[in-house]
Amino acid sequence: MRISVCIQSYRFNKRLCWMLSSILQQKPREGGRGLPNISVSVSSMFGNGVEEICDLFCGAGLDIKLHGYGDRNEFKYRGNVRNNDLQQTMIENIFKPKQVKVRMTDADWILWADSDMVYPPTFFGELGHLLRTKFKDNPKCLHSQRKSTTLDETEALIGKYTYPCIIPDAFAQANALEGGLKANIGAGYCQIANVSNLFFNHSGMYCKKENCDRDWDKKGQKARSDQVFRRMVGHEKIPLPVQVHLQHLRIKPDERDC
Repeated sequence: MRISVCIQSYRFNKRLCWMLSSILQQKPREGGRGLPNISVSVSSMFGNGVEEICDLFCGAGLDIKLHGYGDRNEFKYRGNVRNNDLQQTMIENIFKPKQVKVRMTDADWILWADSDMVYPPTFFGELGHLLRTKFKDNPKCLHSQRKSTTLDETEALIGKYTYPCIIPDAFAQANALEGGLKANIGAGYCQIANVSNLFFNHSGMYCKKENCDRDWDKKGQKARSDQVFRRMVGHEKIPLPVQVHLQHLRIKPDERDC
């Protein structure tokens, strides 16, 4: 089983290091079949330091593809980026002479998230087990609970390191922070979907262009594309180990450096 973790990141470089560290530190569930094959896709604007982070974690053994954007007007719409994420999982084979096009994917499942999440060490082992058993072929958007940390304590912890770097015991450190459990579905937290179902039953799209989000230049950005996506495929909670959301200031993306 192959799971593609698709991350959209802009000026969240420090938190991205925490997130990638937690993926690097995954281990199989006890008595399980081992970890699923995890690939990571990071989408970001060119030239803001994400290239160095991806190089660091590739060198440590993660399977990472960086998808750089030069056009801000394309990248700032979450729906556009997630459409591209989905298309990049597809392999098209054309068999001659009948010219029959067969769509194949290089990922069985896709997990969309922003770059401020930290995963428990058994998160993907448990996810792989559930996707092979109870949730096999589930066509819905699967989501799970998270703990959202307090801002001041989070900033103090993140400030202890010089970036880019690999964070030791990333989840244990993040989980030691104070915080509260959140059950609502957040666009940037965890949305898991069956790739084949999206291609064969939903035209291989996350959302249509007209359903993309408000852009960064407008006050009160809302994740409209994610709401449309969940209405399209439905949604269901999946019982995974609780992940940690590293809290941050709610400011415009161009004003942050976290």
